Amino acid sequence: MHIEGTALIVFVDSFLRYEKVIGFHMASLYCSSYGVCVLLLSTHFCYRYLAVCKPHTIRFLTGYRLMILFVPAMFFGVVWFATVEICEQPTHFVSEYLKDSLRLYYDEDSYAVAQLSAIYYFYDKTNQVVINWVACISIVILYSIMGSSITSIMIFGFKTFKSVDAHSKMSPMTKDLHRQLFHTLILQSLVPLFILFLPVGLLFLLPFFDVHPGYFANAPGAWISFYPAVDAVIAVLMIKDFRNAFLRRKRASVVAVNNFDSLTASNFRRQSSLIP
Repeated sequence: MHIEGTALIVFVDSFLRYEKVIGFHMASLYCSSYGVCVLLLSTHFCYRYLAVCKPHTIRFLTGYRLMILFVPAMFFGVVWFATVEICEQPTHFVSEYLKDSLRLYYDEDSYAVAQLSAIYYFYDKTNQVVINWVACISIVILYSIMGSSITSIMIFGFKTFKSVDAHSKMSPMTKDLHRQLFHTLILQSLVPLFILFLPVGLLFLLPFFDVHPGYFANAPGAWISFYPAVDAVIAVLMIKDFRNAFLRRKRASVVAVNNFDSLTASNFRRQSSLIP
Protein backbone atom coordinates (compact mmCIF):
# COMPACT_ATOMS: atom_id res chain seq x y z
CA MET A 1 0.00 0.00 0.00
CA HIS A 2 1.20 3.49 -0.80
CA ILE A 3 -0.28 6.93 -0.18
CA GLU A 4 0.78 10.04 -2.03
CA GLY A 5 -1.08 13.30 -1.65
CA THR A 6 -4.78 12.55 -1.95
CA ALA A 7 -4.32 9.21 -3.72
CA LEU A 8 -4.08 5.67 -2.39
CA ILE A 9 -2.78 2.60 -4.18
CA VAL A 10 -2.57 -1.09 -3.31
CA PHE A 11 -0.25 -2.81 -5.77
CA VAL A 12 0.74 -6.44 -6.18
CA ASP A 13 4.24 -7.55 -5.19
CA SER A 14 4.50 -11.11 -6.48
CA PHE A 15 4.81 -13.03 -9.73
CA LEU A 16 1.50 -11.39 -10.67
CA ARG A 17 3.07 -7.94 -10.35
CA TYR A 18 2.68 -7.12 -14.03
CA GLU A 19 -0.47 -9.17 -14.68
CA LYS A 20 -2.70 -6.13 -14.49
CA VAL A 21 -6.08 -7.84 -14.82
CA ILE A 22 -5.45 -10.85 -12.58
CA GLY A 23 -3.43 -8.76 -10.16
CA PHE A 24 -6.24 -6.24 -9.81
CA HIS A 25 -8.74 -8.96 -8.91
CA MET A 26 -6.29 -10.56 -6.48
CA ALA A 27 -5.71 -7.21 -4.77
CA SER A 28 -9.48 -6.76 -4.49
CA LEU A 29 -9.79 -10.23 -2.99
CA TYR A 30 -7.00 -9.47 -0.52
CA CYS A 31 -8.73 -6.29 0.62
CA SER A 32 -12.11 -7.99 0.96
CA SER A 33 -10.55 -10.82 2.99
CA TYR A 34 -9.39 -8.19 5.45
CA GLY A 35 -12.97 -6.98 5.73
CA VAL A 36 -14.18 -10.54 6.31
CA CYS A 37 -11.70 -10.87 9.20
CA VAL A 38 -13.29 -7.84 10.85
CA LEU A 39 -16.76 -9.28 10.33
CA LEU A 40 -15.85 -12.73 11.65
CA LEU A 41 -14.85 -11.18 14.96
CA SER A 42 -18.37 -9.82 15.33
CA THR A 43 -19.68 -13.29 14.43
CA HIS A 44 -17.57 -14.69 17.27
CA PHE A 45 -19.11 -12.23 19.73
CA CYS A 46 -22.58 -13.00 18.39
CA TYR A 47 -22.06 -16.72 19.01
CA ARG A 48 -20.83 -16.06 22.54
CA TYR A 49 -23.89 -13.88 23.17
CA LEU A 50 -26.25 -16.60 21.93
CA ALA A 51 -24.45 -19.29 23.94
CA VAL A 52 -24.79 -17.32 27.17
CA CYS A 53 -28.03 -15.38 26.76
CA LYS A 54 -30.06 -17.53 24.35
CA PRO A 55 -28.83 -21.13 24.68
CA HIS A 56 -32.01 -22.49 23.07
CA THR A 57 -30.93 -20.77 19.84
CA ILE A 58 -27.60 -22.61 19.88
CA ARG A 59 -29.47 -25.91 19.96
CA PHE A 60 -31.09 -24.90 16.69
CA LEU A 61 -27.79 -23.81 15.11
CA THR A 62 -26.32 -27.27 14.72
CA GLY A 63 -24.92 -28.99 11.66
CA TYR A 64 -25.33 -27.13 8.41
CA ARG A 65 -27.59 -24.56 10.13
CA LEU A 66 -24.51 -23.19 11.87
CA MET A 67 -23.64 -21.56 8.54
CA ILE A 68 -26.46 -19.08 9.18
CA LEU A 69 -24.17 -17.27 11.61
CA PHE A 70 -21.63 -16.67 8.84
CA VAL A 71 -24.09 -15.31 6.28
CA PRO A 72 -23.72 -11.63 7.35
CA ALA A 73 -19.91 -11.82 7.27
CA MET A 74 -19.91 -13.44 3.84
CA PHE A 75 -22.51 -11.00 2.51
CA PHE A 76 -20.64 -7.90 3.60
CA GLY A 77 -17.40 -9.47 2.43
CA VAL A 78 -18.93 -9.69 -1.04
CA VAL A 79 -20.09 -6.07 -0.71
CA TRP A 80 -16.53 -5.06 0.20
CA PHE A 81 -15.15 -6.95 -2.80
CA ALA A 82 -17.71 -5.46 -5.19
CA THR A 83 -17.08 -1.95 -3.86
CA VAL A 84 -13.35 -2.22 -4.43
CA GLU A 85 -13.80 -3.85 -7.83
CA ILE A 86 -16.14 -1.13 -9.05
CA CYS A 87 -14.77 1.98 -7.39
CA GLU A 88 -11.02 1.41 -7.16
CA GLN A 89 -10.19 0.53 -10.74
CA PRO A 90 -6.89 2.07 -11.86
CA THR A 91 -7.08 4.93 -14.32
CA HIS A 92 -4.56 6.77 -16.47
CA PHE A 93 -5.01 9.89 -14.34
CA VAL A 94 -4.21 8.11 -11.06
CA SER A 95 -1.24 6.32 -12.62
CA GLU A 96 0.16 9.65 -13.76
CA TYR A 97 -0.51 11.18 -10.35
CA LEU A 98 1.41 8.39 -8.58
CA LYS A 99 4.14 7.89 -11.18
CA ASP A 100 6.97 9.84 -9.55
CA SER A 101 6.19 8.77 -5.99
CA LEU A 102 5.93 5.08 -6.81
CA ARG A 103 9.17 5.26 -8.77
CA LEU A 104 10.93 7.02 -5.89
CA TYR A 105 9.82 4.69 -3.09
CA TYR A 106 9.51 1.31 -4.81
CA ASP A 107 11.16 1.74 -8.21
CA GLU A 108 7.92 0.64 -9.87
CA ASP A 109 6.12 1.89 -12.94
CA SER A 110 2.62 2.98 -11.95
CA TYR A 111 1.40 2.26 -15.47
CA ALA A 112 2.72 -1.31 -15.55
CA VAL A 113 2.19 -2.67 -12.05
CA ALA A 114 -1.04 -4.50 -11.13
CA GLN A 115 -2.98 -2.35 -8.70
CA LEU A 116 -6.17 -0.96 -7.32
CA SER A 117 -6.04 2.75 -6.74
CA ALA A 118 -8.13 5.81 -6.12
CA ILE A 119 -7.76 9.54 -5.76
CA TYR A 120 -10.18 11.31 -3.43
CA TYR A 121 -9.86 14.81 -4.83
CA PHE A 122 -7.45 16.94 -6.83
CA TYR A 123 -6.94 20.49 -8.05
CA ASP A 124 -7.61 21.37 -11.65
CA LYS A 125 -5.75 23.94 -13.76
CA THR A 126 -7.76 26.77 -12.22
CA ASN A 127 -6.83 25.56 -8.72
CA GLN A 128 -10.39 24.44 -8.05
CA VAL A 129 -11.05 21.32 -5.99
CA VAL A 130 -12.46 18.42 -7.99
CA ILE A 131 -13.93 15.70 -5.78
CA ASN A 132 -13.87 12.11 -6.97
CA TRP A 133 -17.23 11.09 -5.56
CA VAL A 134 -16.91 7.46 -6.60
CA ALA A 135 -13.77 6.98 -4.49
CA CYS A 136 -15.23 8.93 -1.57
CA ILE A 137 -18.44 6.89 -1.59
CA SER A 138 -16.43 3.67 -1.68
CA ILE A 139 -14.53 4.71 1.44
CA VAL A 140 -17.80 5.58 3.17
CA ILE A 141 -19.10 2.08 2.36
CA LEU A 142 -15.96 0.42 3.72
CA TYR A 143 -16.03 2.56 6.85
CA SER A 144 -19.70 1.66 7.34
CA ILE A 145 -18.89 -2.05 7.19
CA MET A 146 -16.04 -1.72 9.68
CA GLY A 147 -18.06 0.58 11.92
CA SER A 148 -21.11 -1.70 12.00
CA SER A 149 -18.90 -4.67 12.80
CA ILE A 150 -17.13 -2.92 15.67
CA THR A 151 -20.45 -1.57 16.97
CA SER A 152 -21.97 -5.06 16.97
CA ILE A 153 -18.92 -6.36 18.86
CA MET A 154 -19.46 -3.73 21.55
CA ILE A 155 -23.20 -4.44 21.80
CA PHE A 156 -22.86 -8.23 21.96
CA GLY A 157 -19.94 -7.96 24.36
CA PHE A 158 -21.80 -5.65 26.73
CA LYS A 159 -24.93 -7.81 26.72
CA THR A 160 -22.90 -10.96 27.32
CA PHE A 161 -21.05 -9.38 30.22
CA LYS A 162 -24.28 -8.15 31.83
CA SER A 163 -25.92 -11.53 31.41
CA VAL A 164 -23.02 -13.46 32.95
CA ASP A 165 -22.76 -10.98 35.79
CA ALA A 166 -26.48 -11.13 36.60
CA HIS A 167 -27.15 -14.82 35.93
CA SER A 168 -28.05 -16.39 39.26
CA LYS A 169 -28.74 -19.92 37.94
CA MET A 170 -25.17 -20.52 36.83
CA SER A 171 -22.88 -22.42 39.13
CA PRO A 172 -19.79 -20.49 40.27
CA MET A 173 -17.59 -22.73 38.10
CA THR A 174 -19.70 -22.15 34.97
CA LYS A 175 -19.87 -18.43 35.63
CA ASP A 176 -16.10 -18.30 36.10
CA LEU A 177 -15.56 -20.19 32.84
CA HIS A 178 -17.82 -17.80 30.94
CA ARG A 179 -15.94 -14.85 32.42
CA GLN A 180 -12.62 -16.33 31.34
CA LEU A 181 -13.89 -16.92 27.82
CA PHE A 182 -15.37 -13.44 27.68
CA HIS A 183 -12.15 -11.77 28.87
CA THR A 184 -10.19 -13.86 26.38
CA LEU A 185 -12.51 -12.77 23.60
CA ILE A 186 -12.12 -9.13 24.62
CA LEU A 187 -8.32 -9.31 24.46
CA GLN A 188 -8.42 -11.29 21.22
CA SER A 189 -10.48 -8.46 19.76
CA LEU A 190 -8.45 -5.58 21.19
CA VAL A 191 -5.23 -6.85 19.63
CA PRO A 192 -6.47 -6.72 16.02
CA LEU A 193 -8.37 -3.54 16.81
CA PHE A 194 -5.17 -1.68 17.64
CA ILE A 195 -2.73 -3.34 15.25
CA LEU A 196 -5.01 -3.86 12.24
CA PHE A 197 -8.39 -2.14 12.21
CA LEU A 198 -7.50 1.31 13.54
CA PRO A 199 -4.29 1.61 11.47
CA VAL A 200 -6.10 0.61 8.28
CA GLY A 201 -8.97 2.95 9.09
CA LEU A 202 -6.44 5.72 9.61
CA LEU A 203 -4.76 4.94 6.29
CA PHE A 204 -8.11 5.25 4.53
CA LEU A 205 -8.51 8.67 6.13
CA LEU A 206 -5.04 10.15 5.53
CA PRO A 207 -5.50 10.99 1.82
CA PHE A 208 -8.40 13.27 2.72
CA PHE A 209 -5.91 15.44 4.62
CA ASP A 210 -3.10 15.12 2.08
CA VAL A 211 -0.90 13.31 4.62
CA HIS A 212 1.95 11.18 3.32
CA PRO A 213 2.91 8.32 5.71
CA GLY A 214 5.67 6.86 3.52
CA TYR A 215 6.61 3.26 4.19
CA PHE A 216 4.41 3.19 7.31
CA ALA A 217 1.45 2.55 5.02
CA ASN A 218 2.69 -1.06 4.73
CA ALA A 219 2.82 -1.67 8.49
CA PRO A 220 -0.67 -3.22 8.87
CA GLY A 221 0.16 -5.76 6.18
CA ALA A 222 3.21 -6.84 8.19
CA TRP A 223 1.34 -6.90 11.50
CA ILE A 224 -1.21 -9.34 10.09
CA SER A 225 1.44 -12.08 10.21
CA PHE A 226 1.82 -11.67 13.99
CA TYR A 227 -1.86 -11.86 14.81
CA PRO A 228 -2.42 -15.68 14.65
CA ALA A 229 0.44 -16.33 17.08
CA VAL A 230 -0.63 -13.58 19.47
CA ASP A 231 -4.22 -14.82 19.34
CA ALA A 232 -3.18 -18.31 20.48
CA VAL A 233 -0.93 -16.96 23.25
CA ILE A 234 -3.82 -14.91 24.65
CA ALA A 235 -6.01 -18.02 24.92
CA VAL A 236 -3.24 -19.99 26.67
CA LEU A 237 -2.58 -17.26 29.20
CA MET A 238 -6.16 -16.15 29.89
CA ILE A 239 -8.00 -19.48 30.26
CA LYS A 240 -7.18 -21.04 33.60
CA ASP A 241 -7.12 -24.68 32.50
CA PHE A 242 -4.83 -23.91 29.58
CA ARG A 243 -2.60 -21.75 31.76
CA ASN A 244 -2.35 -24.35 34.52
CA ALA A 245 -1.57 -27.12 32.05
CA PHE A 246 1.16 -25.02 30.48
CA LEU A 247 2.70 -24.00 33.81
CA ARG A 248 2.50 -27.50 35.28
CA ARG A 249 4.33 -28.98 32.32
CA LYS A 250 6.96 -26.36 32.75
CA ARG A 251 7.27 -26.94 36.49
CA ALA A 252 7.28 -30.69 36.01
CA SER A 253 10.18 -30.43 33.63
CA VAL A 254 12.08 -28.25 36.08
CA VAL A 255 11.43 -30.70 38.93
CA ALA A 256 12.48 -33.60 36.73
CA VAL A 257 15.71 -31.87 35.83
CA ASN A 258 16.42 -31.04 39.47
CA ASN A 259 15.74 -34.63 40.54
CA PHE A 260 17.96 -35.90 37.75
CA ASP A 261 20.75 -33.55 38.80
CA SER A 262 20.44 -34.61 42.46
CA LEU A 263 20.43 -38.30 41.56
CA THR A 264 23.39 -37.86 39.26
CA ALA A 265 25.37 -36.03 41.94
CA SER A 266 24.52 -38.71 44.52
CA ASN A 267 25.61 -41.51 42.20
CA PHE A 268 28.79 -39.66 41.37
CA ARG A 269 29.66 -39.27 45.06
CA ARG A 270 28.89 -42.94 45.71
CA GLN A 271 31.05 -44.07 42.83
CA SER A 272 33.83 -41.71 43.84
CA SER A 273 33.91 -43.21 47.34
CA LEU A 274 34.49 -46.67 45.84
CA ILE A 275 37.54 -45.56 43.91
CA PRO A 276 40.72 -46.49 45.86
